Amino acid sequence: MKNLIVNRVFDYAIDKERTEAYLEWIKANVSGKTVVELGAGSGIMAWLCVKHGATHVYAYENNVRIINWLKTLFKDEARVTIVEEDVTTATLQAADIYLHENFGSNVYMEDILGLYTNLKAQNLEDKTFPNKLKMQYGTYDISNNTDISGANRYAEIDDADLVEFFAACPMSEILPGLLPQRQVDESKVTINGTLFEGDLKDLTQFTASDTNNELVFWEATFDGQHTLSNWKSKTSWNTIPIDRVMNMK
Repeated sequence: MKNLIVNRVFDYAIDKERTEAYLEWIKANVSGKTVVELGAGSGIMAWLCVKHGATHVYAYENNVRIINWLKTLFKDEARVTIVEEDVTTATLQAADIYLHENFGSNVYMEDILGLYTNLKAQNLEDKTFPNKLKMQYGTYDISNNTDISGANRYAEIDDADLVEFFAACPMSEILPGLLPQRQVDESKVTINGTLFEGDLKDLTQFTASDTNNELVFWEATFDGQHTLSNWKSKTSWNTIPIDRVMNMK
């Protein structure tokens, strides 16, 4: 487990507000359903879906180091199938629900828009959640900002289901490898424009020039409930400028 790539996928998992929003929706919606998870990462979403009654979860992931972790986590769970494919190009398994957690400012490096394009090409957008998106762009002053460690975020998690998940993970190895997580100060955010607000099924591609090469600020909900954001709560929030991200592709 001791490598940064695997550790990094736990950044979002240990974010209390973010993970609990998914947990509440999963509790109410996945029982008796087949779920496709679009980018399995730490495995927490697939694990919660099984915990709350999903008949089967197809966990898509294309990073070999993360796949090795997922195989360890789910080695005794017959209801989870790990699919080693890229979600932006894969012909996705038939399912009742397509669940994603692809929020971040680096929409180009992670090809998040490519994922949505692939979903729409397969007519799956009406089964995909979260399904309501608001995407804005602007700047963020990171000077004199306060960083908080992954260990502090992890310590705040007290939901019984989440505690059970993390008990199955080697957190003593994972936490020291996490990069410091930034608590976003909303007063330092300047919104300069809106890219999109509406249903995921109506989202179209955009480019860095549409954002003036600024950061992308996300909000998303499940039919208007359980709000998620990459800037309105403590989170692993990526402040890499868009022009640098484009050069890293």
